[in-house]
Amino acid sequence: MAKKATFANAYSKHYFELRGEKLSATTYAVMASQVPFRWYDKELQDGKAVPADLTGEFLKRFYPDVKIITPEESGKIIADLLSEYDFVMYEFPFTDEAGHNQDFELALKYIDRIERFLDSLLTNTDLNEHLIILTSDHGNIEDLSIKTHTLNKVPTIIWGKGKEKVAMSIRSILDITPTIIKYLTDQI
Repeated sequence: MAKKATFANAYSKHYFELRGEKLSATTYAVMASQVPFRWYDKELQDGKAVPADLTGEFLKRFYPDVKIITPEESGKIIADLLSEYDFVMYEFPFTDEAGHNQDFELALKYIDRIERFLDSLLTNTDLNEHLIILTSDHGNIEDLSIKTHTLNKVPTIIWGKGKEKVAMSIRSILDITPTIIKYLTDQI
């Protein structure tokens, strides 16, 4: 049986205008797939997408009609999407901004948001049925003494169904995608 996937982030036309060709790797992945984008003026307003900043505050600067939500509501939205999809991906890019700006207060703000989001996601997800993986494509926020990405190892945290076997398959960032594919195809 074919697996269903979605990217939970809410997009806006402004994102594509602002970024030009400097889109995130996950945006390029969605563009290369048959997975449709979720939009701020449709899925976000309908509670079927999550703002990149977990609240919608960033989008509201450009689109005054955006409803501000809490990180807890964002966690619940992702948990609800898990009942419809076999694979749900969400990208939080704002820790990168805090790291590049070397902004300690901003880093604390975003870490608090992520903690609140994760608490809600984990509380609202049946971890006997679903697997949650938290990881990053590089270091940055953990060392605000430099403006660039760090070469530090990136932690991966795993909760839920099959977490031990999945964890044993991951030794570096290069193992994340193959491990997810094996998990989704029942090879783990």
